Amino acid sequence: MDEKYWKDYTQFIKLSEETTGKSPADLLEHYKTLVEELEHDNYQLEWQYEESENQKTFQNIHQLLHIEELKSNLLKQYFENEITMLDERIKPF
Repeated sequence: MDEKYWKDYTQFIKLSEETTGKSPADLLEHYKTLVEELEHDNYQLEWQYEESENQKTFQNIHQLLHIEELKSNLLKQYFENEITMLDERIKPF
């Protein structure tokens, strides 16, 4: 891997954890789980706490995607693409 990749990797992880308190992988995994629950009609079984956590996840993702320092970050672009694909899956709900 080249130097830019590792620099971007380190920066993305660091800023994600500093800004949201979670790693990008944790945010993505939580969002994927939410989408799968919606697709399988299990969402109404969730507790109020989980709904609050889902809202926090959406806010954290939005916050991470709009950090100016990550504008041209390779990993941020990959993360954003993953989120966009999940957004498409969640639209019907």
